[in-house]
Amino acid sequence: MDEEYYPQEVIPDDMPPPWNDDVDWDEGLEDEPYGSEENETGMEAQQLPPCPGGRYHRIAAGETLWALARRYGTSVERIVAANPGIDPNRLRVGQVICIPGVAPPPCPGFIYTVRSGDTLWALARRYGTSVQAILAANPGLDPNQLFIGQRICIPVRPPAPVPPCPGGTLYTIRPGDTLSNLAARFGVTVEAILAANPGLDPLRLQIGQVICIPRPVAPPLPPPPPLPPPGFGPPVRLTPGPSVPQARAILRIDASTNRFRVVLRGVPAPGQLQPGAEVYRVWLRRTTDSAWLPFDMTFSPRVGAYVVVATVTPPLENYSTIEIRAESAAVPAAPRGLLVAYGDFRDALPAGAFS
Repeated sequence: MDEEYYPQEVIPDDMPPPWNDDVDWDEGLEDEPYGSEENETGMEAQQLPPCPGGRYHRIAAGETLWALARRYGTSVERIVAANPGIDPNRLRVGQVICIPGVAPPPCPGFIYTVRSGDTLWALARRYGTSVQAILAANPGLDPNQLFIGQRICIPVRPPAPVPPCPGGTLYTIRPGDTLSNLAARFGVTVEAILAANPGLDPLRLQIGQVICIPRPVAPPLPPPPPLPPPGFGPPVRLTPGPSVPQARAILRIDASTNRFRVVLRGVPAPGQLQPGAEVYRVWLRRTTDSAWLPFDMTFSPRVGAYVVVATVTPPLENYSTIEIRAESAAVPAAPRGLLVAYGDFRDALPAGAFS
């Protein structure tokens, strides 16, 4: 269509008509609805005409329908048809019109309806994207002229609904969060978080997204150690003391009943080794408090040796040094008499006896 039919001059609202005084310049404008809200530019929000499949444009100074048709790849006739009642000769600065037939590209996210106070910066921050990404998903979008009710593409997945989280914790995603650091922070696994949030994409967490952090599951208890076989284990020879090289002492432990047995051969009566000695006494050291436990031996004619069989409080691995001393009948607080034999009590513990 001839451009001359659509003059490029835009007539402001407040300019009185310079011709035809009989024309009511404001005729029809009193019925045009205006919203009471203001958009981010501070301009009063006009109620938008329907614009299915197209986009909105706010008239700027110097614009004509012909120029807009060229810019948006459409025709003047289609713009006029999409805006019933529009007067191409009386475009107003700030007027919002529909530009038809401008099919936006497929939205790689979700469609958002602009509300009062929205800005691209606030929307980008809310949904974990950038202003540049929103502009790229909305060709021709003017970031300084958002309209209330305008539908734009937010190039991220829509926020997922809050998942059920029985027994767990609802957590709101923050900048820098990943499932791996959340799993480490809350003492769970990435797999457990994914299982509690069906459909969650671990590579596309959104700031503000709410996810369920499940309750940590205690690891299964290790199986109990096998019970030691009943009866005394294999014999362990104790080392003779430096003054009694002929002493032969054998230690055996019954881990199933927490008993031990010591048999001492090759020695005379205690008094013949140590003047004033009356007994051979076994001393056992407890590692938890370094206390010494005494056990007196008696001579067994049937065995032909000095013998002691005693029971100790478990666990057996809490006992270390074992000594045999020739001492008086009075029991001291710690070993004092002549050292007859010695060794490590734990050497006689059967395999698997440690708990």
